[in-house]
Amino acid sequence: MCRSWLAAEIKKAITDIAGKDLFDVLTDYVIFGQFVFYLLAVAALFVLRVRRPDLPRPYKTFGYPWLPLVFVLGSLGFLFGMFGPAPWNRWSDWRSSAWA
Repeated sequence: MCRSWLAAEIKKAITDIAGKDLFDVLTDYVIFGQFVFYLLAVAALFVLRVRRPDLPRPYKTFGYPWLPLVFVLGSLGFLFGMFGPAPWNRWSDWRSSAWA
């Protein structure tokens, strides 16, 4: 059961990548990697404030802790959203099936 599910997901991922232009695939990977490191940089702010509260702060983070928290949650949503199909693809699939 698990192997067939995994094999089907891998096959779907390869088929999806093969159906896209190379530039689209590369930009998807670059943007994903970029946002992972943006997320880690902002999350490190929380870790640093907890572990080393005595360090001097030459720059105060605007909106701390709420604005960085919103960014972390939004980035997580963005990264998980990259794994699913694009909303415009789902919308066009729904429209074509509704009118067929």
